[in-house]
Amino acid sequence: MEDRDQVLSGRVKAVLELNERLKTITDQTTGYGPAERKQDEGDLKERVFAFLVELQESGICNMFDAASHICEEFGISLPHANTLLMMWMRSFS
Repeated sequence: MEDRDQVLSGRVKAVLELNERLKTITDQTTGYGPAERKQDEGDLKERVFAFLVELQESGICNMFDAASHICEEFGISLPHANTLLMMWMRSFS
């Protein structure tokens, strides 16, 4: 079992290192750094929240099904859309 854990730990470490390298390459290619990514994410969140208010007022869909509409409108992944949707829903509690 310990060998398996070591192999998995090594693989996770390799994936995390690769992810960091890809971020660096992306930053160099786009000129974006962490601050710009954070700003873009904040802008996206504001646009998605405004979209969700309009969607809710239109009555087009049940808001628990809104993630697919977010994906279509903003071209983001379903998990990302679900995260933004849950953040929007929590803003009402």
